[in-house]
Formats: sequence, C-alpha cells, structure tokens
Amino acid sequence: MLRFLGAIDWKTVSAVASPFISAAIALFILRSQRKQDAARNRLELLDRRLDIYTKTLQFCQALFDSPEFIRSPAFSAIHREFILAMKRSKMLFNSEVAGYLERINLEAFKIKGSKEFAGPGVDPHLVKSLFDDAMKAFATIEATMPQLEAAMSPYVELRN
Repeated sequence: MLRFLGAIDWKTVSAVASPFISAAIALFILRSQRKQDAARNRLELLDRRLDIYTKTLQFCQALFDSPEFIRSPAFSAIHREFILAMKRSKMLFNSEVAGYLERINLEAFKIKGSKEFAGPGVDPHLVKSLFDDAMKAFATIEATMPQLEAAMSPYVELRN
C-alpha cells in the first residue's frame, strides 16, 4: 500500500482536488449567508408587523386622552401614523386584519368628533348624542382589539 501512495503524483492530486475543495467551501459560505439572510428577512417582516400593532395601541390609547389633546398636532401625528400603518397592513397581513384596523379608524372619528365639538355653547342634545356615539365607539374598539390580536397572531406572536 505504501508503494501505491508513493507512486501518486501529489502535485496532480492537489491540482485536481483544490477546485473541489474551494467549491465546497464556497458552497458552505453561500448556504450560511442564505440562512442568515432568511433570518434577517423574517426579523424585518416581524418588526414591520409589530410596528403596525404598536401604532394601533398608541392610537387607541391616545383616543382616551383629553379633548385638548385630541385637538392637538400631537394627536394628528399619531392618527396619521396609524392611518399609514393601516395602509401598510394590507401588504403585511390578510384582509381580516386590515378590516379590523379600518373599523377602529372609523370608530375613532366618532370619538374624535365628540371630543372636538362638545363644549360650552353647544346644544345639550347634540352633546348627549355625540357622547353616546363615542361610548359605543369605545365599546366597539375595545371589542375589536381581541379580534385584531387573534387575526394577527399567525403573523406575530402576541402574548399576554
């Protein structure tokens, strides 16, 4: 056996084997990078989806604030961010999630309207009507949030 190994031209073997070894190393590196890219893409997608959920929570919490805050530019900015998140949800979730977000947005206008228009000098019957509509809207939003979370759960892991 030693004679057989001694008869091999190792320069020829290394010349023939080196491209295969280089290809195997390159393949290993390529597979590793592909796995890293897939993980990074999943994390970016999860981050975008969580951002939509976070913007929704911020918006719903802002609705409970004072009428002065509802009239402020800060609330307008929060509402614009929520509307943008609602539009993005159509690309990142199924239509059920987008529908829940649209429902929250529509109900929010009732709350916003009741807080903007109710005040001194306004017809008391109108104030009561706006208040009743706002309370129904709050109830609708509160009932919609668990449905929204359930619809988002296949895409984002939401735990209590």
